[in-house]
Amino acid sequence: MPFPKVEVSAVAIVRGGRILAVYNAAWGAFTLPMTKRRVMQDKKIETVHRDESWEHAASRAIAENIGKTVVGLKPLVSLLGFQQSDRDGAIKEYDYQAFRFDLPDGIEPIAGLITEWLTIEEWLDPRRAPISPTAVNLLKQAEGESNLGGQSFP
Repeated sequence: MPFPKVEVSAVAIVRGGRILAVYNAAWGAFTLPMTKRRVMQDKKIETVHRDESWEHAASRAIAENIGKTVVGLKPLVSLLGFQQSDRDGAIKEYDYQAFRFDLPDGIEPIAGLITEWLTIEEWLDPRRAPISPTAVNLLKQAEGESNLGGQSFP
């Protein structure tokens, strides 16, 4: 029996060398803004559907946190694999596509959200909690790929 597949767009919202951490109450941890990709299903014809683009899903995740439209998403990393969901405990096949969004000056996260701006070192510090392991894995991969390219992340 195959495991359920979950496709998720995540975003590293970057400003001044720091990455936005958003508290997700359902997970009980700070994480990157992320959301599942939507599948639009025709209610009358089961075989007819349209998958939301990865970029559109990422833009929705950003909008939920800054309340603005988005221009300038950049692909960051992909992460595939099986994980146990921290939300329901089930094993699932996750496909993450992460993007980078450089937040313009003067725009802040939506008032009332629990957020913190963290450096990459702070995100990856194993003593810092509560931080989503998924976000840590995505950022480790982004940092590793940047270092391979001779650049620093973010």
